[in-house]
Amino acid sequence: MLKTLMLGTLLILAAFFSKTWITQAQAEPAHQQEMRERQCRYQWMDPGTWTAREERRTALCVLERWTVPGGWTQLRSTVDCESSWNRLAFNPSGPFVGLGQHALSAWPSRVASYSPPLWNLHPQWRNSRTMLTVTIRMMHSVGTSPWSCA
Repeated sequence: MLKTLMLGTLLILAAFFSKTWITQAQAEPAHQQEMRERQCRYQWMDPGTWTAREERRTALCVLERWTVPGGWTQLRSTVDCESSWNRLAFNPSGPFVGLGQHALSAWPSRVASYSPPLWNLHPQWRNSRTMLTVTIRMMHSVGTSPWSCA
């Protein structure tokens, strides 16, 4: 009888704690997703590479935080003209790199200047989130004159 009572108590406790742990585990991904969305992190939607969908969603998210003259239409046409939305675009005449065709020599200082605090942008120009964020924040700050296609 005592064994049965103890086993029953253990089962009740196990059920209680497993529900508590499941609830906490379920809350954490929602919190992580919310933080990703606040920081315009959408590369996780289609794992493995950057897709046009993720780049568009990232750009629109960053544009909600920092407006640029002409908004999405201006950004889209500038990036389309500069790189045809090829994140690996490389023009040896500068050299100019990435979606926004930034001068390779200026890229490190632009990342340092235009990275939002706590966003932890990757410094590589091949990273679409970094390139779009830096490009949009630069357009927000200085306008579109640095881009020949703008």
